[in-house]
Amino acid sequence: MTDDNEKASWVKSWEEGDIGFHKTEKHPMLEKYLDKFIAGRNNIKIFVPLCGKAVDLKWLADQGHTVVAVEFVELACKQFFEEQNLDYTTKQVEEVKGTLFQVYCGEV
Repeated sequence: MTDDNEKASWVKSWEEGDIGFHKTEKHPMLEKYLDKFIAGRNNIKIFVPLCGKAVDLKWLADQGHTVVAVEFVELACKQFFEEQNLDYTTKQVEEVKGTLFQVYCGEV
């Protein structure tokens, strides 16, 4: 499968709702081991690649952390913000040929 075919396949999965990998609850291991992960630090910046619309993102932000998440499929990003009832802005980023989604006020 070429890179373009693989990318198209991911987009199609999201468009068709074929996202059985998505979990509607935060990952229990994240909650269980969060203290070890943050090692006593507060308000840290957490990078989450290939995040989909993981509810973990909002949960981490609610814990006071700054979350930087990256997702290839724009629909996943839109669904995340809509499902989490978060207002967001978008901005085209030519350097990466993509869209930057932002939330302010420490939300996500």
